[in-house]
Amino acid sequence: MKVVAHCNEAELKAALCCYQSVALNFDTADTLPRHVTSRSIPLHKQCDLSEIADAIGFFDYRIFPLHIMQFYGQWQADRREIRIGDIIVQCARLPLGCFKGIFAVKVLDFGRNTDSCVLSYGTLLGHAEQGISTFSLKRIDKSVLFEIETFSQPAWPLTRIMAPVSRLYQQYCTNLAVANVIGAVKATTEKDL
Repeated sequence: MKVVAHCNEAELKAALCCYQSVALNFDTADTLPRHVTSRSIPLHKQCDLSEIADAIGFFDYRIFPLHIMQFYGQWQADRREIRIGDIIVQCARLPLGCFKGIFAVKVLDFGRNTDSCVLSYGTLLGHAEQGISTFSLKRIDKSVLFEIETFSQPAWPLTRIMAPVSRLYQQYCTNLAVANVIGAVKATTEKDL
């Protein structure tokens, strides 16, 4: 992880090539703590969830508010759609707020249909956390459920001592991501697609 005061797209682009051959920083996520946060909103009309995902940038990783996390994805550099194996360089605000950490994740899975969309990634060596995060949009009856499921823990033994603090911060960021996506879904579904 690189600690910086500020980051910009050019810096994230430059970091992308550095992470191409970096391995995941965990062997299996099965033994890592599981956390799930979800929220649903009613749909007032019939909508194709895949179209909603496109409209809100779900597969462009527009999940977290920019004041919490900036990012640059391999698909952006290659000017194409996201693929399994793509690297996402993240620049996330650290818990103390005045610094940011630059690290990366690898897309492990994604999929879409009219009733569900999913995006999952694993953390790479150097990431502050270790594990898997899965973001999903699901239609349930006449509502949309957005869920973030993680199997993760702090990556370094020293930071595991601070796990309760880092878990609170991770939950804070997760809550902001859920509010961000739910707000975007609400705004999108209230207008014509």
